[in-house]
Amino acid sequence: MAGSLDRVLAAAVEGQARSQRFIQRQLNTLHEIFVKDGPDIRTAMKTDSSQTNSEIEIQYTLALESIVNSFSESDFDQALAAEYRLAKSENTPDNRCAYGIVYIEPASYNLVYSCVTAVTTAIAAGNCVVLKLPKTLSTTSEVLRKTLSNGLDRDTFAIVEQTVDQAKLSRKAIRLHASADISISPSQEVLTVPNTRSVAIVDRYADMQTSAKAIIRARFTFEGKSPLAPHLVLVNEFRIKEFCSAVAENTGKYFTSQIEGNGTLDGSLAAKSRAIRASANELDKAGAETILSGSRGVVVRVNDRSSSLLKKHVNEPLLIIHPVTSLDDAMDLANETSNDEPLSALHIFGTPEVAKYVSQFVHCHLTCVNEIPVELIVAPLTPIGFATQLGKPYRKEMFSLAKPQYIHFGKREEQLTVIIESNNEVEASKLRKQAQAIRVQMNQPAGHAIGHFEQGLLVGASIALVTIVSTVTILVRQGIPLAKRWRFR
Repeated sequence: MAGSLDRVLAAAVEGQARSQRFIQRQLNTLHEIFVKDGPDIRTAMKTDSSQTNSEIEIQYTLALESIVNSFSESDFDQALAAEYRLAKSENTPDNRCAYGIVYIEPASYNLVYSCVTAVTTAIAAGNCVVLKLPKTLSTTSEVLRKTLSNGLDRDTFAIVEQTVDQAKLSRKAIRLHASADISISPSQEVLTVPNTRSVAIVDRYADMQTSAKAIIRARFTFEGKSPLAPHLVLVNEFRIKEFCSAVAENTGKYFTSQIEGNGTLDGSLAAKSRAIRASANELDKAGAETILSGSRGVVVRVNDRSSSLLKKHVNEPLLIIHPVTSLDDAMDLANETSNDEPLSALHIFGTPEVAKYVSQFVHCHLTCVNEIPVELIVAPLTPIGFATQLGKPYRKEMFSLAKPQYIHFGKREEQLTVIIESNNEVEASKLRKQAQAIRVQMNQPAGHAIGHFEQGLLVGASIALVTIVSTVTILVRQGIPLAKRWRFR
């Protein structure tokens, strides 16, 4: 490990990985090797997991596309023009430079896609890469190790088996910890991902069929391990039976065998997933109601608000459903069960107005409405501080630093410079008065847009007003004749 790491450190000092031609050659070679090794990679993935052939093909395809996309972003002519802007007396406010070294500890979830997309993005940003990939019994890990080593330059890319301390890396290195770890805090030199759960909220006016299909697809594909699939589904109590029926109706493609009469899983499930069997014990203790069960997952309903299952980090094909009385109840519970930390993802099923209202008051890193995209479910988490993009969990901006360049500064700077150098108090005072004379006015038209919350207030106020007016009218109509009769008695 020491020799390969030393070579990478030396290459980083020389800036060997920053050349656009070098980047393109690296990505081109990796693409060729990845295609050639494709059958071995997919076979290894099938050996190590219980993913379907379609899921394996999708993961491999997205990994391959990440190489292509990184190559497409490495435009030689554009990079050359940007490099010489300063020499041509042009400002470059958007200029960026590579850190030098990117140390990557990839997510174990969908290892092939997680590794490839992180490595290729770091390379495209102009960095040398150190990838932690421990030797294990995993066939996928070994095949991936061989493919990446054969496809990338050994001077700018290294695979290590043990964690590399920051002290051994260059001061210009940045670390990516792609798996959630509460012991690691994000900083300028450390990229971390959210350690919170994902929650789905199904409003009473949502389409139950659409909601159920999206949620079960997210929860039961890719072995149920996606951190962005709903760990908890909150359904309005008036529609929860309909939602559970929709779930039962759409799970045939996932649930191919049942739990036997003695309460144990049948052979196919026991062979594929010990996690489900372990969860079954936990579910019994929690008093959860099992709605459906099969070889690829379990669906339960939890009515007890104090159940530990409502705060469970789900890393298996387990769908937990809980009834709520209202949107506000769902929002409060979503925030409460995450200890007021932003959720990794919030999935809302309902009208756009409902989605706006809910997403405004539930803390989360990402909101999806009426759909949970496959590109989101297959991908690793995006580091904290960066917006999640479909198909691009990592971007070059994560592995580079802003380095703006200015050579022209405009008339405003000339004016300020003259005042400072001449100590001209008159001109400085004149400048201040000009700033004070500027009127700051809010150009706010009368509020015509009525939100979800405002509608409730207006409806309540309208009912109260109608009641008051009706009461006054009745009193006037009946009270005046009575008063006249009383007066002339």
